[in-house]
Amino acid sequence: IFEDDFARVWDFRLQPGETTKMHRHDYDYHFVAIEPSQLEVSGENGTVLFDFRAEGTFGFRIVGDLLVPTVGELPWPVPRTHAAKNIGESVYVEYLFESKVSTNRTWPRPPSLRARLQHWAKTVTRMAGKGARAHAKDES
Repeated sequence: IFEDDFARVWDFRLQPGETTKMHRHDYDYHFVAIEPSQLEVSGENGTVLFDFRAEGTFGFRIVGDLLVPTVGELPWPVPRTHAAKNIGESVYVEYLFESKVSTNRTWPRPPSLRARLQHWAKTVTRMAGKGARAHAKDES
């Protein structure tokens, strides 16, 4: 539903019994299950690896040929190349966000929250000092 140089966003749906094509993830990603369901994950050779309740938010970081969970837990490692099948009784809907920024550090990684807060504190302190000096000049 959206793509630019930094991210790609998908509106993804699976009917009960429907299976995705075998696919490979090339970017770190998160997804939010809008309409949860039970999903079955198969590896590249078609072997069923596990099933899980796709509900809430999950996140994955690419490490070699695996997707390492950063948010949520799964009962089995997830290969980058896999397929998913909706084995539940209702339509499955998720919004998936792929980060072109963090994957393999294709782009410079944004500063951490701590670094941003330190920069903000220095900026505020510097601005406050300039304001005090300007105020002192006005009084003289």
